[in-house]
Amino acid sequence: MIPVADLQAAPFAVKGLFACHQPLHVSAMMGALRPFLSAKLAGRLALFGADTAGMLRAAGLDPLYVPSDFGGTNEAFDFAWCP
Repeated sequence: MIPVADLQAAPFAVKGLFACHQPLHVSAMMGALRPFLSAKLAGRLALFGADTAGMLRAAGLDPLYVPSDFGGTNEAFDFAWCP
C-alpha cells in the first residue's frame, strides 16, 4: 500500500491554486476531486478558463508584471529556452 501524503505535514502552505487556459480534462478532474478535498483547500482552488482578468483579480497580481499570454501587460512569455 502506498501512503498518501498529508497536506498538513507538507513543508509548504497552499495559499491558492489558480489556473487559466486549462484543458477540459483538467476541469473535469478537479471537479471530480473537489468533494474529497477539505473545505479550506477547495475554497482556495479556482479554475478561470479564458477569464485571465478574473484570475489576476483573484490572485491579487498586478497586470504590469504578468506576461500578455496570461492577461497581463508585460511582454509575451518566450518558450524558446524550454527544452
